[in-house]
Amino acid sequence: MSDILPPPKEKASNKWTKLHPQLPILEETQTGAKYCFVKLSAVYHGGRVIIEDQDNIDTLFYKGYFGKGTLSRGEPSYDKTKEAYTSSRYEFKEVTDLNPYNPIPDNGKEGEAYGDLNIDRIISKNTSILSALVTSSDKIKESSNSYEDTQHVDFDQGETFFDDNAPKVTETLELMPEEAFFLKYSFNCLDVYDHNENLSIKCLWDLFSEQDPRFPLRYVAYHYYRSKGWVVKSGLIFGGDFALYKDGPPHYHSTYIILVKDADDQGLSWIELSAHVRVSETIAKALIICEIVRKEDRNLSLSELRDCQVRELFIKRWMPSKHNSEDSGHEDAVR
Repeated sequence: MSDILPPPKEKASNKWTKLHPQLPILEETQTGAKYCFVKLSAVYHGGRVIIEDQDNIDTLFYKGYFGKGTLSRGEPSYDKTKEAYTSSRYEFKEVTDLNPYNPIPDNGKEGEAYGDLNIDRIISKNTSILSALVTSSDKIKESSNSYEDTQHVDFDQGETFFDDNAPKVTETLELMPEEAFFLKYSFNCLDVYDHNENLSIKCLWDLFSEQDPRFPLRYVAYHYYRSKGWVVKSGLIFGGDFALYKDGPPHYHSTYIILVKDADDQGLSWIELSAHVRVSETIAKALIICEIVRKEDRNLSLSELRDCQVRELFIKRWMPSKHNSEDSGHEDAVR
C-alpha cells in the first residue's frame, strides 16, 4: 500500500526548521511526565469562533496549527507595523472612478476638463484616502499628451501621510467548527463564550449541528485524522472537506484531499468523481473518500460518537498506457 499512496512532499522554502511542541505539551515534573493543558478562550460570534488574545493565538497556531489568520492566508502574520491603518488604495480608486485622471467636479459643476486632478481637494474631503503609508519619489506625470493643465504634486522620498483618527486593524484567529469542538471535547482546553456565557460541550455540538447539518460527519473525520497525527485544515480551496498536512503547512505541502460522505447515502456520480480526481491530480494531491458508518440511520448525536466507524477509499485515475506497460513487464517476467 505504501507504493500506491504518495508520500508527503516537504516544502523547499521551509522557513521553520524546528517543529514547535504540539498540544497537549508533555512536561517533566517531580512526580513524572504529564500532559499540560493550557486554558484558552474564544468568542462565538455569528457562527464563527474567534480568538482575540495574542497569546492564545500564538499557542493555538504555533503549537498545533489550529485556525487561520483573518487577515492572512494561513499563519496570522499580518504586518501591524507597516499596515496598521485601513488600506487606502481601494477607497482612492472608488473616489476617482478607478482612474486618478478622471475629472472631479468642483463646486457642483459637471463637464470639467479631463486631467484636473485636484489632490488638495481629495485629501481635505477624504482624509481616510491617505491613511495608509504613501511613499513616492516621482512626480505625478501627465496621463497623455492630450491632457493639459494637469496639476503636479511632489512627494519627497520617505515622506508619510497618516490619519491618526483612522481605526487600527487587529488580526484575530478564526477556528473551524471542527477545530473548536476538538479543542473543547478532546483536550478541554478551550472555553467558548457567547455573550459572557461559557458554552458547554453539548451546547457547542447543538450550535454547530444546527449551523451545518454535515458537522457531525465532518467532525468524526476530523477527529479521526487528528488522532492519527495529521494536521487537518480546510480543503475548500481544493474542492474537498479537509486537507491533510504532515507536521503542518509551514513544513509540508498538503498530501491528501478528504471528501467526507455518509456510508448510507448515495455515492458520487461518475461526473463528480471524475472532476474530483482530475483536480486532485492537477494539484498533485491524493483523493480519499472518508465514509462514516453509523449504527442507526438517524441524526448523529454526541453520545454516539464512539460508536462511529471510518471507512477510507483511495481514488486514483486509471491510465491505460501506464497499466499496459506494467502488465507487459509482468508477462515478460513470467515467461
